[in-house]
Amino acid sequence: MTVWSATGGGMLAVAGCLFLAAGSSAQVSDHGTPKHKQATEDATAFQIDAAHDGTVAFKRGFSAPLKQAWIVNLGGPVSYPVTANGMVFVTVGNVGNPGSQLYALDIKTGKTIWQKQVGSTSDDFSNVTYDKGQIFLLNSAGNLQGITADKRGKLNWTVQVGSIEAAPTAAGGLVYVAGEQQDGLVLALDETTGGVAWGGAVEFGQQSAPAVGDKGVYVSYPCEYYKFGAPNGRLDWHDNTGCFGGGGATPVYDNLQVYIRDAATGDWILNAATGEIVGQFNADETPTFWKSTNGDKYEISLSGTTLSATDTVTGSTIWSFTGDDYLSSPPIVVNDLVVEGSLQGNLYLLDPSTGSQVWTTNVGAGIEPGEQPGIPWTGLGAGENTLLVPASDLLAAYVPK
Repeated sequence: MTVWSATGGGMLAVAGCLFLAAGSSAQVSDHGTPKHKQATEDATAFQIDAAHDGTVAFKRGFSAPLKQAWIVNLGGPVSYPVTANGMVFVTVGNVGNPGSQLYALDIKTGKTIWQKQVGSTSDDFSNVTYDKGQIFLLNSAGNLQGITADKRGKLNWTVQVGSIEAAPTAAGGLVYVAGEQQDGLVLALDETTGGVAWGGAVEFGQQSAPAVGDKGVYVSYPCEYYKFGAPNGRLDWHDNTGCFGGGGATPVYDNLQVYIRDAATGDWILNAATGEIVGQFNADETPTFWKSTNGDKYEISLSGTTLSATDTVTGSTIWSFTGDDYLSSPPIVVNDLVVEGSLQGNLYLLDPSTGSQVWTTNVGAGIEPGEQPGIPWTGLGAGENTLLVPASDLLAAYVPK
């Protein structure tokens, strides 16, 4: 890895590429990063939080049965939801024209507060993340914007970060993006100014939203897995398992371990501190986790159309669930409920200890897989005591009865 910083012109060069930051010099940041669980009860990134672990626990509890609070048709493929300040933020792919829209909706009613055109690119990809009062919007043309997460939606800054095909992640005052620039690149940008804090080169990096946990930033590509120090961009470890190629998948950080999905070699569990392989799992979408009151902990993953829970200590399968045989979405856990969706539009709540169905409904359109190229990444979300379900062009909100 080769990294240079320049304090005079607000530029940073990585692997021969020069980036111009917006609003400040490119000094290495001393930002810290939080523990992998968010301090608030908002959804801040793809798969709920910066760790992408798909778990949230509301202090007021969350239990079935649910009722639909509202549903809206936004006219195009809807992204995963991010929540803040009583609002839901989603991107929506245009239909018939390239580009996308950014919507801010009232979380109680679903009414549009404001809407912005993201811009025309060769596809409809764009996604957002949230931290410290701002929404950070990224599209495939590499345009990254900091926008006030309030009823005004004020644009604070914009910067070009190169070709990007993966969702951004914000935590601890930094926005992390990873994509294809030369071979590949991971960038950390200051949330206040958009100025580049640090950058690190990766091999053939494409689709991997950075995962953040315990002062580390993790990305994964076929046979190539990386950890950078979140405060300073130091390369802490790099695993090369013997091949290379484009693509990639979003890693998940949980409890000092990193879960890597690799279509080339299999799915691996790594020690987050060392990069050492400590186990295997099997998932087509990002896994989620549940811990019982007596200390049992399950990793819950979708493989094909079967959702399964695996004991993280013994490796044994505890339960499996197939629903309507069209299960599709990355699972999430809200309090003590597993949430899963299907391409037939069915939404399921399951008991995490047994996998038994607790409640179900049909949203009205197919619930899509998470990381699809060329359109906004999607996924189930939960924030401010509300379950949010993107289903094709629809976004639906559910709350306990």
